[in-house]
Amino acid sequence: MFEMLLGTGNTGQTYFPNSGPGRKTLLKGTADIGYFGTLSSAELFAGWEISSFLGLTAGIVNKETDNTWMKYIYRGKFLFVAKELLRTSVTWNDLYKVGAVYGTKDNGLYPVAGSATNQFQVMLKEEAGQSIPWKLAVRCLKGALADPYVGTDYTAMGLVADGVEYNDLIYRLLPLNANSRPNTAIFEQFPTVDLGSGAAGGGYTVLQETSQANVANTHVRGVTGSSLSSIKATVSAGREAWRPVFELIDDGSVFNPYRLFSQYTGNAGPLSVTGAFVDVVQNPFQLLSDDGGGAKTLAIQSVTFVDVVRRPKDLTVVNPLVPVSMSFTRV
Repeated sequence: MFEMLLGTGNTGQTYFPNSGPGRKTLLKGTADIGYFGTLSSAELFAGWEISSFLGLTAGIVNKETDNTWMKYIYRGKFLFVAKELLRTSVTWNDLYKVGAVYGTKDNGLYPVAGSATNQFQVMLKEEAGQSIPWKLAVRCLKGALADPYVGTDYTAMGLVADGVEYNDLIYRLLPLNANSRPNTAIFEQFPTVDLGSGAAGGGYTVLQETSQANVANTHVRGVTGSSLSSIKATVSAGREAWRPVFELIDDGSVFNPYRLFSQYTGNAGPLSVTGAFVDVVQNPFQLLSDDGGGAKTLAIQSVTFVDVVRRPKDLTVVNPLVPVSMSFTRV
């Protein structure tokens, strides 16, 4: 859908109707690197919703309510980056084990030994005027030119490298001349404390990449620091923090997530589904399986909501002749 819009090479384009939740017209930048502005947690997700969906309990909550998100177009992708650091004292391994590092339909480049986890964790967000919810895959920001990052000159890498998500997106929001970067404050000029430099016990964003020198190490970046630092993926010194990114997914493939998140009138919490299914129709509660011959039947085994009080009153049964069992429990 939006690949056709992005494939024209027209960097003068400013309106992107299929760009996901929030504004559809750029405020600053171009179709290569552009900025739509911010979204509230009501327009996207609150931190607690993401943590609950992933089952992430590690670390210390820094800001998981009233979150703000920056919306970008970046080299052919629509990204939503958390403005605040959601949790501190969290390790790369903690994030990997809940599938929140790579955003890919596999176990990622460097699976944690004994804890290989599929990294395609998708949340759905409904928006007024849209017939089908937006699909958004959660992951970490990229902060190096390659994974693993080749070399040890982390200071130079962090200070001057273009073509890196962290530099190209976060630096465009920092105060003028921050870290001697020429492209600061191009999009906005947020105080560094708003971007996480004042996070209690932390302030260094855990990034996606590992180090070639030691793939058991990962990289972190501080808002006010100019360097890319390498630390052990299993250790948090209290400063490492989680700044999630959502990437809009529109690959045209059948949607078969490992978990499904549904938001609708009534604000139900995260939804986990077990059972074989290959197709999700517009109503995300109608989960169907295809027998290969085109016949679709219900295949829901269990449904669990985070808040039983807010469970939906009515679940549509597509085929009432097929028995379906649902249980509602508080988790």
